[in-house]
Amino acid sequence: MITRRYYGQFGGAFLPEILVATFDELVSAFEEAKNDPAFWQEYEHIMSTYSCRPTPITFAENLTKRFGGARIYIKREDLNHTGAHKANNVMGQGLLVKRMGKTRVIAETGAGQHGVATATMAARFGFKCTIYMGEVDIWRQRPNVFWMERLGAEVIPVKEGTRILKDAINEAFRDWSPIWMIPIMCWVRLAALILFLKWSLIYSPSSEQRPESRSWKLKPGFQPACMPA
Repeated sequence: MITRRYYGQFGGAFLPEILVATFDELVSAFEEAKNDPAFWQEYEHIMSTYSCRPTPITFAENLTKRFGGARIYIKREDLNHTGAHKANNVMGQGLLVKRMGKTRVIAETGAGQHGVATATMAARFGFKCTIYMGEVDIWRQRPNVFWMERLGAEVIPVKEGTRILKDAINEAFRDWSPIWMIPIMCWVRLAALILFLKWSLIYSPSSEQRPESRSWKLKPGFQPACMPA
């Protein structure tokens, strides 16, 4: 395990040695892109014109009545293109792939949402796309497999091991070139930084999307969120 790139005692990298140089190239490219205003302008443009950002804030009237007290609002990331928050991540990674001059993306998926989002991104940018998915998960999530294939991705069933996500990750590692849509637990520090910057796109406009309510003049007391994969 590489001991650099930690957030205190957390983070790090869990990579085969043969992939270290490849991921170092990715880190270098991201650090350069991160400081380029043109990169973020292009990212915000594509998210607003292709993925319907900013997504609206919905007042959860029934939940508010059910629990009483605080007024509950929901940031509607389900209204992104492909139906989840995953577009926020893969579209940014797609721009990075293009910036690096790569032409093919590789991903692993379990439930299939990340696979659909990656296939969508690849279709948008004209990349070749290979998705590794456990044979068991393919059987469970056939509708998502259908859409990945319709979008032009090659879905490869993984028949080794338990035939689920962890085995799909192993196969994606084996097919490591030229660039892979990184799973968050394998390069924790970089993945966390990418997600932090891209999720700022969600919360920055939220403060400007003020519902017609006197109570919204107060800052929200609590903003829970899932950790995207």
